Amino acid sequence: MRRGSTRSQPVEVHSTRQPAPGTPRVQLEPRKPGKFRVTQFSDNLVEFVTESGRVVAMKQSDPSGEYRFERKK
Repeated sequence: MRRGSTRSQPVEVHSTRQPAPGTPRVQLEPRKPGKFRVTQFSDNLVEFVTESGRVVAMKQSDPSGEYRFERKK
């Protein structure tokens, strides 16, 4: 991939843990490095916060506000 280019293919978030019952899998569409738009809800954004190249938190922004989820150590 060339510098400055973006991927247009949606990214599906996978986890080693099962989601809560009734919770759908979420598809993320790349916007900027580390920032994604939730495909199903255009006003929801997800950002992965990195420090020293390691993801330390996830921020979710939607009309109700911004939420930060720290990674367990």
